[in-house]
Amino acid sequence: DWLDGQTASGPSSDEVNQTELEAKLQVVSAKLSSLLGKIPGDRCLRHVRDFLDPDTVDSSDLANASTKSDNHLNIDQASFQDAVTRFRLLLAKSAVDQIQKSWGILTTVSDADIDRAAVKGIAMESQVSTVSLSKVHAFIQAHASGTCSERVTAAWNLLDRDQDGLLDQEEMNQVALLCLGVEQQALVALFEEALEAYPCRAPL
Repeated sequence: DWLDGQTASGPSSDEVNQTELEAKLQVVSAKLSSLLGKIPGDRCLRHVRDFLDPDTVDSSDLANASTKSDNHLNIDQASFQDAVTRFRLLLAKSAVDQIQKSWGILTTVSDADIDRAAVKGIAMESQVSTVSLSKVHAFIQAHASGTCSERVTAAWNLLDRDQDGLLDQEEMNQVALLCLGVEQQALVALFEEALEAYPCRAPL
């Protein structure tokens, strides 16, 4: 798809420097903005209050965390599907933004990684100059169409610089902050758009 075309690595190397990555991410961000323009929030979020009918949800549902709320969602509405698609695009765009802000975090090697490499007789710098484009692609793709588990896994792999499958406490914190940063930015944008499309004081 178009995302593969923009973030696919070349035949020579999967690694890209900051300038190369930013150039690719700018193209991806512009494409996401274009796609968002085709599903305007004031159209698909205008009926956001109709997605869940309060009359069909009782107190036992609210008290039972295991209850599937999908049973009460009016998911057959075209506007609901458009709203989901828009939120996915917002998540992907937020993922791009977070990657752009996190170059320092993505290229800083933890002390634990350096120590493990030293035990194996490998000299490792505390700062690398490139990141894996395929891992960046997987991170953005996971937010565009993946599950919560896939998003966390993609973030984990992105921070696993020595590819040993292990993260120390600091890196795990960075994974959590990276994932939460994406979700927070996208949710804030979605709620602001929903309120603009249908103010909370407007009559039902």
